[in-house]
Amino acid sequence: MQVRRDGVQVLVELTGQTANNRLGVMATQPAPVQLTWIGYPNSTGLPAVHYRLTGHVTTETCTIAVQQTLAAILAIPVAFSTVDGVANTARVL
Repeated sequence: MQVRRDGVQVLVELTGQTANNRLGVMATQPAPVQLTWIGYPNSTGLPAVHYRLTGHVTTETCTIAVQQTLAAILAIPVAFSTVDGVANTARVL
């Protein structure tokens, strides 16, 4: 697999459980560290996905079922998406 041959150490999947995702690639675990971000705010359900990068607002409003994901949650101090239009989003320069 090309990802493995290229020596990729951290592989980020950007679509999650949406159309045209690359979860089939992630399932083969071609990189030592794999995470999902931005395209889908919930778990992929794959043991090969080690982390789910999410904003603090999404993390704080997750249901218990979503928090019991297979992937560890890495919360960043900006919003993944706005909730009620009042999220603490990063300033775009």
